[in-house]
Amino acid sequence: MLACKQTCNLKLALMKLVLFDFNGTLVDDNIPFWQAVVKVFMHHGVIPPTIEEYFIAMEGHWLDVYHSKGIKGNPAELNTIYGPIYFELFKNDMKPFPDIHQVLEELRRREFTIGIISAGIGTTNAPALDALGLTEFFDPQFVEFDNHSKSEAIVRFCQKANIEKSNCYYIGDAPSDIAQSNSTGVQSVAFLSGFIPEHLVCAKNPTHVIYKMSELLN
Repeated sequence: MLACKQTCNLKLALMKLVLFDFNGTLVDDNIPFWQAVVKVFMHHGVIPPTIEEYFIAMEGHWLDVYHSKGIKGNPAELNTIYGPIYFELFKNDMKPFPDIHQVLEELRRREFTIGIISAGIGTTNAPALDALGLTEFFDPQFVEFDNHSKSEAIVRFCQKANIEKSNCYYIGDAPSDIAQSNSTGVQSVAFLSGFIPEHLVCAKNPTHVIYKMSELLN
């Protein structure tokens, strides 16, 4: 198994824009996420993939995984099944990862622009962000859910902030997060929570690796 050789060598003082993924990065929703995914496959009479198989198949957008298994439909159609199951499970155990509030508070104190680029469902995730007391930390101009191309959004946000891409961090937990952020020239930060097999994320060569969000401030 490939282990991450990268260390936490973050130079936060050089950054101006800090972008986060939402699901599995800001919020610890891995269990409801996976249970809802399994239900979608079962609804279509398809044997669900393993977690490893799922993230190997998800090269870009999560829709790729379902199409690779012969399940047709656009995001809106599949979310009619996934969304209610996910939200019902998530609302009963809604929590951010440890240290998130502390980290966001410190980033705000240092006057960084903080944003979110997520493929997650906006009608579910935006209210969750608010319920968790996190909305206030993010500049609305730099928050985007239901995203189909994180790389395109990262470039667009860097242009909007009028900064060099090398002065931006994108923090995510999935192999596709790292691959898409690397393709733009920003600094990718892999957040390894233990849910997604580490070797899959490391294989995408993140610029930096963290196991706790508080490591961003080191």
